[in-house]
Amino acid sequence: MRKLTIVLFTIFTINAKAQSANAGRDVTIYLTSTSTATLNGSASTGTSFLWREISTDFMSGAIISSPTSKTTTVTGFLPGTFYFEIAATKGATTKTDSVVVRVDVDAPPAYATLHRFLNLSDPAILHTINWRGDTTNYFLTNNAVHSQMQGADGQRWNLYRDRTNGLMIDHLRGKIRSQIRDGYRAPTDDFARAEIQIDAPSTIIDTNKILMFEWKGYYPNQPLYMHNRNDGIGTIFQIHSNSSNQSSGLGFGLNGDSSITFILYSNDSTFSREATVLVGKYKDWVNRSHTIRITIREGYGYKNHPAFVKLDIDGVQKLIIDTGKIGGTPWNDFSDYSKFGTLYDYGKRITDPENHSRNRSFNLITESFKQYVLTTSPPLVKVGTDQIVVLPTTSATLTSTATPFNTRIVSHEWTKVSGGSATITSPNSLKTTVTGLSKGKYLFNLKATDGNGLVTNVTTTIVVEQNNVIDATGYNYDGVIDPVLKGTVSTLRNNSIDGYGFSFYVKGFSTTSTPLPVQFGLPADGKIISQSNTLYQMQPYNSNNTLRLNSGQTGTLTLTTSVNTEKVMLLLNSGNCNLGYQVNYSDASHDNGVLSVPDWGCTTCGINAIAKLGRVDNSGKIESDYWSMAEDSIITNPSKLISSITFSPTGSWVNIFALSQSNNVIVYPIVKRRE
Repeated sequence: MRKLTIVLFTIFTINAKAQSANAGRDVTIYLTSTSTATLNGSASTGTSFLWREISTDFMSGAIISSPTSKTTTVTGFLPGTFYFEIAATKGATTKTDSVVVRVDVDAPPAYATLHRFLNLSDPAILHTINWRGDTTNYFLTNNAVHSQMQGADGQRWNLYRDRTNGLMIDHLRGKIRSQIRDGYRAPTDDFARAEIQIDAPSTIIDTNKILMFEWKGYYPNQPLYMHNRNDGIGTIFQIHSNSSNQSSGLGFGLNGDSSITFILYSNDSTFSREATVLVGKYKDWVNRSHTIRITIREGYGYKNHPAFVKLDIDGVQKLIIDTGKIGGTPWNDFSDYSKFGTLYDYGKRITDPENHSRNRSFNLITESFKQYVLTTSPPLVKVGTDQIVVLPTTSATLTSTATPFNTRIVSHEWTKVSGGSATITSPNSLKTTVTGLSKGKYLFNLKATDGNGLVTNVTTTIVVEQNNVIDATGYNYDGVIDPVLKGTVSTLRNNSIDGYGFSFYVKGFSTTSTPLPVQFGLPADGKIISQSNTLYQMQPYNSNNTLRLNSGQTGTLTLTTSVNTEKVMLLLNSGNCNLGYQVNYSDASHDNGVLSVPDWGCTTCGINAIAKLGRVDNSGKIESDYWSMAEDSIITNPSKLISSITFSPTGSWVNIFALSQSNNVIVYPIVKRRE
């Protein structure tokens, strides 16, 4: 008999948890609420962990509180899009995963509905933008636009990629880079461009809809290349309309003087700029993220149907226009497309499409673009322009207007945001005085609240300065056109400061035929604070207000009261001259020297006291925002009293508008020798 032996095996499986790194979900925070984000790597496995920041272009400035923990907080963020990585290690093996932290200034309003946004993680968008496989067509100069359809309504992103790698989403899918480069151009143009375009019907702005566009991004660290006033590129963001044969829209420009401006424009029969706002300097947008919001409702502003356009930068209102025409017409659409991540080198100021060897490039980083539909709007609020107060005056007047949108305004409140001590006389009035001011810079905020609890906050600045102005006589020419004339081109006085009929003008002046852009005029009170923080006082605009000299002529400004100072500051402009000077002291001694004064159209050739001024000729012809007043200084003997200064230009004309002392001036005692 055979024995049957059954052997039972018990198999024990040791289920060792696989090692992994999981940085968790992407995080969004709003700085109006918190500057702290939580990184959740709790799903990671291993024996040790390490968090680190791996951001591109610039770091967040935040501190990782517990870098060796799975979950940690990160505090002290700046605005921007930042990347963090967790490394999970077990033995000799390390695995990593990353997370995106988006830091915005503030959340969209509660009455805003997200209509569309650029989803950089969308596989279709990622493929369309980053695909480089079509080497046959993609690298041809006449390559057609690549388009990515989105949604059943046929809305689309138009992706202008051309021969350059004009658009590229980074490997962590948090940013998109727009680039223009030497040797490459757009398919139908002779200049370089890179952009993303949204076509109608997505972007149509009509009288029954309020849209808000939001762009966030920055310029990476790179050479600017532009140096002359005429240099400039279209950049960042545009909304454009061709409805009813009427080109109108808004956009941003990067100028040759390294300033960034927002422009609202229209074209009925001739091109005109309805508003231009200095957004900032290029250097302040290099590796510093900023958020632009443009809110717009088209129309003519009929009763119970307000129309407006509003610009906010980093949560601060920079412009609001709520009177007159906004957009194309009250019946037709304002926009047939919008663009962002835009670089347009119209004048070939940075790139040369025909030069393949120079290898210049220029870049713009877009971190996000969103389009919202708003169901309402908070009150539309304007405050008066920033003010300069000169001691011994210690008071100023704050003015404002507030227009309700859907319901009445129930309260107004002025508060001091920053600055020294001051008293607001009537904090709950639209107009109030502020007393007790002292030297320094003040920021005041007006808060307007409507019956639905919607709030608008708008700020205005008052700068209080010592009176370092040097009064003098000898001004021989009226070089500024002013509103005192009430009027007409035929009544203009001496209005040529350059020999070609052009002159500066004052805010508020207009000819009978052409309104002059207010933002390009000289301040009505004649007070100018230069970039060196020096206060100048222009002579009265309705009399001789400049010492004007042609090449080879000589003129003298005689001080009303002799002063002793180490430096005399000059407010002037020229056609590019060498300005000889002689400082005449009360003891009959003198000092001589020569200054180089750049052309008033070259806004980066010297130190500008005030730039982006307009000019007008005796026919009413306007040339806006290219012109400047320069600033220079004369080193003097501080132990002597200055009685007068004599000037003589060579090479071109010069205008000397005002004299002052530097704000850091040290007034020395006059030491008299005992006889």
